[in-house]
Amino acid sequence: MSTERVPWSRLDSGEFEHTVAMLVCADHPLGQKFTPGPDGGIDVFVPDGDSQRKVFQVKNFPLKFANAEFRQVRKSLRAVAETSRQEGWAITEWHLVIPRDSSPGYRARIEEEVKSLGIPTWSWMGLTRLDIFAARHPELIDYYLKGGKDRLADQLADLTAIIRGDTTLGSGTRLQPADVGDRIRILQRAANNDPHYRYHFGTSDCPPHQVDEPWLVAVAAEQHGPMWLHIKVYAKFAAALSERPITTTVQVDVTGDPALAESFEQFLDFGTDLTIPSSAASAELNLPGGLGGTIDSAEIHFTAITAEAGGPEPASSITVGVRDATGDVVAELRLERKSFTSGVRGGQRTVWADRTDKVELALRTRFEPIEVEADFRMNWDAYSQLPGDLIDAVSFMDAVDRGVSIGLSPSHGPRRYSWTVPYPHDRNSNLHLTARLVRALNVIQQHSTDLLRIPSALSAGELRHVFEAATLLQGQAASTTWSPFEFTIDATDRPTLTAGSRINVAVTQRLNIELDGEEHHLGQVAAFLDAVVDSVDGDTVALSPGDPDARATRVLAEGEEYRVWVAATASGHANLPVGGHVLPC
Repeated sequence: MSTERVPWSRLDSGEFEHTVAMLVCADHPLGQKFTPGPDGGIDVFVPDGDSQRKVFQVKNFPLKFANAEFRQVRKSLRAVAETSRQEGWAITEWHLVIPRDSSPGYRARIEEEVKSLGIPTWSWMGLTRLDIFAARHPELIDYYLKGGKDRLADQLADLTAIIRGDTTLGSGTRLQPADVGDRIRILQRAANNDPHYRYHFGTSDCPPHQVDEPWLVAVAAEQHGPMWLHIKVYAKFAAALSERPITTTVQVDVTGDPALAESFEQFLDFGTDLTIPSSAASAELNLPGGLGGTIDSAEIHFTAITAEAGGPEPASSITVGVRDATGDVVAELRLERKSFTSGVRGGQRTVWADRTDKVELALRTRFEPIEVEADFRMNWDAYSQLPGDLIDAVSFMDAVDRGVSIGLSPSHGPRRYSWTVPYPHDRNSNLHLTARLVRALNVIQQHSTDLLRIPSALSAGELRHVFEAATLLQGQAASTTWSPFEFTIDATDRPTLTAGSRINVAVTQRLNIELDGEEHHLGQVAAFLDAVVDSVDGDTVALSPGDPDARATRVLAEGEEYRVWVAATASGHANLPVGGHVLPC
């Protein structure tokens, strides 16, 4: 491929501006080309963070740069600055790309203009930078300026013949790996002169699997006997898809399938995912490298189409709130934008979700006239997840289940809620119980070195133990019923215990919870009881609750496990070891 210097000054304006814009896009793969600009030129916008962009303005001023050219640049700069203000995005960098190196006088005047518009960084990209672009991407120079487009078409035609088995082999001869190995290596080198797409070649003994890879736009494959030959096609940069778009003509028959008909309408309106069964579709694909063709009896998948840059974008994050019957906001949750898609009919769909994908808000907007539909979804499936990950979303969902309405507000600045009509749902006590469980396990996790996860199921007793453990670990007392039990006295300064007497007793026990058959030790508790001595048989004492409604008060404790302290009238407390069943719950 020729490496001689490009005669930039001899290119006409359209040829120069288009070629240079593609060079900028190739150097900044996420960039998008917009034409015409305010003065008929070309602009390239490159995303640079949240609601921020780098702007490259391409101007063909090969012969001079004087007052008239300066005024054009100033007009374009002011126009793009105004556009960014109206659409709610900021310019982080502005670059003037022209086939002339800068002159000090006009450079200073442009810099003054850039500063007045609050743009932090700018540059003058002249001949030196253009030569650097050309050296980095010689295939683009060859394609646009040196007749490489026709040569590439011939090379890709050979590639198509190889993958379809149309080789110079004799009639009826089965294509073997050795037959195509050298051809594939030669064609891969040639095909990868394509300035917009790159091609990866491979063979396997089965069809290629569906994969999700960055920049992958298509996979072409054909079977030759036991062998599959396949080529993956990748876009080299985002603007390649608009420069040489992949077009598809699809015929869909939705007769007798209302669900498919609705999904197809959603795809056309908003660009949402769509799967068409083989019984309902046929297609004609125009893929890079001539790898397309007619597809019959094949399931067709369309993935979400990202909305084009350039227009106003929805907020990258929003806050959703819940208010109660008194009008107080009782819960808030921040949602991040998950997708922003557009359909061929011009509608847009924006989806925000919390970081666990438990809460999702989707807005579908049609224009002319404007119609907005909203879907608000909550997913309560918590099994095997970490309580700390779920706590914010689950607490919010619990508030929604008990609240009266939800509202949306920008996440930045003071809250400015727009409240909806009451959220339609049926109250569900099980959901509130799930929220309580997540909150309790989140508390317990802060006091345990074991990694706790939400269990698949809990008995009523296991659930009660979890709630009680969370209460105790927060430094609060817990109250529980208790059943009669026996213990054995081993204290030397034993108090006198007689059947029928009423005494105060403290019992120490391990604090444990059980999740999916695994026991977790959390410390020790003391239970304080008001008990009646049922019987005394040597060193064995039987106790029962002092009255039918008697309850034990439990608190965190330290000391020896499974001990009983009995309050005595004169000798303080007797230290007595526990025997038998103690404080069943």
